[in-house]
Amino acid sequence: MSAEPKWDGWRLLIFRTEREVYLQTRSRRLVTDLFPDLAHAAAALPAGCVLDGEAVVFTGGRTDFESVQRRGLSGRTRAAVLARKRPANFIAFDLLAEGGEATQDLRTRPYAERRDRLLHLLTPLGPPLQPTPATGQRQVAERWFEEMRSVGVEGLVLKRTASRYRPGRTSDWQKIRHAVRHDAAVIGVLGNRRRPRAVVVALPGHPTPAVTNVLPAALSFQLGRALSQLPSDDLDNVPARGWRPVPLGVTVEVQVGTTRHAGRVRVVRLRHGE
Repeated sequence: MSAEPKWDGWRLLIFRTEREVYLQTRSRRLVTDLFPDLAHAAAALPAGCVLDGEAVVFTGGRTDFESVQRRGLSGRTRAAVLARKRPANFIAFDLLAEGGEATQDLRTRPYAERRDRLLHLLTPLGPPLQPTPATGQRQVAERWFEEMRSVGVEGLVLKRTASRYRPGRTSDWQKIRHAVRHDAAVIGVLGNRRRPRAVVVALPGHPTPAVTNVLPAALSFQLGRALSQLPSDDLDNVPARGWRPVPLGVTVEVQVGTTRHAGRVRVVRLRHGE
């Protein structure tokens, strides 16, 4: 298993063809004109090369997602101005194709091999194109997890060293984000209270109720069983706020995200009310 920092930026693919450079988002939107600094740097890559990584802007020594977002949502002229004021870095974490005289598709090769080839390709070039740090040592990964929070890194991504490259979500990559855990009272539900899609909780020290993530099927079943045992007064009346209130009596353990994902709430397990 290899551990890498989870950067807070825009996920991009860089394509270097014989004639041009293309930058593409995960939704296949072309954003080459919005990151002219990265496109210029990528011209040094060999033709046929394809990189996967994150466009990141640093401000005051920390990742600055708002600056990346502003760049990605601007027009061509405005993006050029922003690139001069706050240039971007491309932190590459995978090499999908190796260019040169004989272009090779590396997506079926193991991650460890792709990583070695990525380092060989980018290390001589230097910023703004750079490989992400990676380690196979647990103690180093744990230190990164704690220390890199101060520069805006969201957590870690764990990757199986023998894994192939797969776009989208894959069990071969596991994201571990910075978060804290609380016990929270369930005060409402979204959907049917017997099989809720999500729940509304009162977090300690937070004046505003929080809506959790979509519940996995097993948790939805457990919570539905617990909520069904509570009094049913007004449970089927949905107020303008969009969720059904429930009487107090069910408590869950929740995980609350920090960094940019502060406020994202995920139910870990049912604590009381079984």
